[in-house]
Amino acid sequence: MSILECFAIINFVVLNIFAYILYASDKKRAIKHENMIPQGILIGVAAIGGCFGSLLGMIICRHMTLQRKFTFLIPSFSIVWLIVIIYVGVNFLLEL
Repeated sequence: MSILECFAIINFVVLNIFAYILYASDKKRAIKHENMIPQGILIGVAAIGGCFGSLLGMIICRHMTLQRKFTFLIPSFSIVWLIVIIYVGVNFLLEL
């Protein structure tokens, strides 16, 4: 495994942890009636690869689960990223 591949995996994991923390902190802000994180940022983080952390944040923290755009987009991003991960993983295994 090359350094670039290791960096990509670490980046993906860190991005998902960041996404979960973002959703959890936004939920705390919502409970305290403070300024919340803009929805565009929450969706954008999910779109660029933090979809699994976002989905966990939605489920565990029960945050944005009634918002139609979140209940459609976040699982959709998760499916797309899962397909990408499977495709890249299969190609990696075929090169061995």
